[in-house]
Amino acid sequence: MIFLPVTLQNKAVCDFVAATNIASKGYGWSCVNGFPHITRSSVCDWNGISCSSGSINVLRVVTGRISGTVPASLGLLSSLYYLALNDNYLSGSLPSTLGLLTKLTYIQFGSNRLTGTVPSSLGNLLLLGSLFLDTNSLSGSIPSSLCAITKLSTFMLYWSGASYKGNVGLTCYASCLSAFASSLNFYSVTNGYLQPCTTFSPTSTPAYSAAPSSRPTRIPSAYPSSLPSAGPSLVPTSAPTTGTIVIINCTSLFYFLHLLYTYFVTSASSNCSLL
Repeated sequence: MIFLPVTLQNKAVCDFVAATNIASKGYGWSCVNGFPHITRSSVCDWNGISCSSGSINVLRVVTGRISGTVPASLGLLSSLYYLALNDNYLSGSLPSTLGLLTKLTYIQFGSNRLTGTVPSSLGNLLLLGSLFLDTNSLSGSIPSSLCAITKLSTFMLYWSGASYKGNVGLTCYASCLSAFASSLNFYSVTNGYLQPCTTFSPTSTPAYSAAPSSRPTRIPSAYPSSLPSAGPSLVPTSAPTTGTIVIINCTSLFYFLHLLYTYFVTSASSNCSLL
């Protein structure tokens, strides 16, 4: 057996082999213990793969009845500019690592069994011109991050000729996509043609929350007009009883000491006069 060394792109294709059934579909993809097993010079000679200077830039495996999931390590194919895995049985969610493939100009994942949401990381693909996600089971809203892709001219979320259109759970698209939504296929079976997602405006009250007519009674006023009746008075009107006792005792002691002082002074004066 001949094995290729472990590189980032070899790991990516072997992870794809491990995550799907492509090895049994006649494409000549084969890995053993994470290493590509080949009878040719490199993975660039595998069916569905094209390379430039030894780096994979095209991955096209379509209508091959490939089942399984899309591995996150697909994001290691940094030279990839064309990715087509449509018309298969791929399931699970799209990995956010697709946002690392910044050279991509074309993505085709239509007619699979993908679930989850549209990754917001796709907004990093500034060179992307075509994005096909039709006839899957995607849900949620289309993220506003896609508004950064100014070259995007085709964004397919349904296929009009299909007996089922998929993407039942899609709810709305980011309002920043409204400028070119008419030229894109924003559609779901449940909700029909999608509408822009409503956004909160700080200058107005949102429709789901009516402005309260008065402050809730369980929240105290910021500036109470009077002190609570249950609490003690801040300024006592009279000295406490224990304080009165202390004051009386101090007065008596002072008076007693004054008498002693007067007595001793008088006695001393008398004694001096006798002398």
